Amino acid sequence: MVHPMGARARYLEPVRPAEAPADADGLPILGLSPRQVSIWGEAILAAVGRGMVLPPVQLKPGGPRDDAMIARVEKLKQWRKAAAKEMGVESDIALPRSTLLDVARRAPRTGEELAEVMHDSPTRLKQYGEQILKALSG
Repeated sequence: MVHPMGARARYLEPVRPAEAPADADGLPILGLSPRQVSIWGEAILAAVGRGMVLPPVQLKPGGPRDDAMIARVEKLKQWRKAAAKEMGVESDIALPRSTLLDVARRAPRTGEELAEVMHDSPTRLKQYGEQILKALSG
């Protein structure tokens, strides 16, 4: 994947709490250039400081997945990939991952059931609802 800032852009290196820099002089070890340190150094240090006092993030479990749900996920992914290719966009634009998983989890069989799942995506529902139901039933 190409970073939005271009091929030369770099990501910050992960750091354990004990290794977090105490001042701007320690930021270059994270992969920041001197210019980036001068522009963003204080904000990064403030963010690191806020993060150091917060409890670790607890990921929510994805819920139970049975073989039928996994099969629905795969069907929806195949449909989404084809739809995105046809539109010339990334797959998540056609159907975001969270929506894809909700649809697969709830397994709608009718347009009304699908509308309940996709209530926050009325445009996608209108544009792709029939195709999604067809993908699920195929």
